[in-house]
Amino acid sequence: MNTSTVTPRTAVQLAKAVTCRRIGDVFFVFDPISGGFYSLDAVAADFWQHIVRSSPIDQACAELCETYDGAQQQICGDLVEFVEFFHREGIFTLLPSD
Repeated sequence: MNTSTVTPRTAVQLAKAVTCRRIGDVFFVFDPISGGFYSLDAVAADFWQHIVRSSPIDQACAELCETYDGAQQQICGDLVEFVEFFHREGIFTLLPSD
C-alpha cells in the first residue's frame, strides 16, 4: 500500500491505463489493469474533472468553492479524501509538490 501524503499542494495524474467517460448523468472510471470500475455522481464527477484538470488540490478546491455552497474547509477536506481514495485504488498517481 502506498503511504504518500496528500496535501493541498499535491497534484495528480491518471494511471496510464485508466479510462473515463460520461454517459448521461453518470461518470464512469475503469482501470483495465486492476479491473476497478467506478461510477461517480454529479458532484464526484465535478471533483474528478477539477482535480485532473486543475491540480494541485488547492487550485481545484478554489474552483469548486465557486460552484458549491459550503465551507471551504469542508469542500477541500472532501477533495483530499477523494484524492486519497483514488490514489489507494491506483487510479491517481501523486506528483511532487512545488
